[in-house]
Amino acid sequence: MTEEELTVERESFREGRSSVRITEEIFDWAAYRRFLDLHARDIAGFRARQAVAFKTEVAHWTQSERATSPVLPLQAPFEAEIPEGHHVSAQMHGSVWKVLVEPGERVEVNQVLFIIEAMKMEVVILSPVAGVVRTTRCKAGQPVSAGDILAVIQ
Repeated sequence: MTEEELTVERESFREGRSSVRITEEIFDWAAYRRFLDLHARDIAGFRARQAVAFKTEVAHWTQSERATSPVLPLQAPFEAEIPEGHHVSAQMHGSVWKVLVEPGERVEVNQVLFIIEAMKMEVVILSPVAGVVRTTRCKAGQPVSAGDILAVIQ
């Protein structure tokens, strides 16, 4: 599978257009062991490349994470009164991984505002309207529930 095909497949999965094909098979342990023995050298080489790539990716995440969304210390609760405007809500329970907008920032329709992490999946929260972010009501690292208002756009 090429990188482009993988990107298309991931997008299809996120949008619910992907289907999983399940077939029943009988597992042959002896055939599996023969396969592993036959390909042991290639498998070891792959695992070594995979470990290097993972370390490189973690280093990249650490650098970009520090720059884009530091986990801020807990502060006073968000104002009880929610300003008028279009409410942008969390779609599911999870933790805010990244806050990509600030109050006063102009946003466009379908612009990524937040990334929520849940069960090792990233869920992007898109702007449903164009406008100006009036307030954000969450911080990186904060747990959220489905329906929590994350931002108000006017």
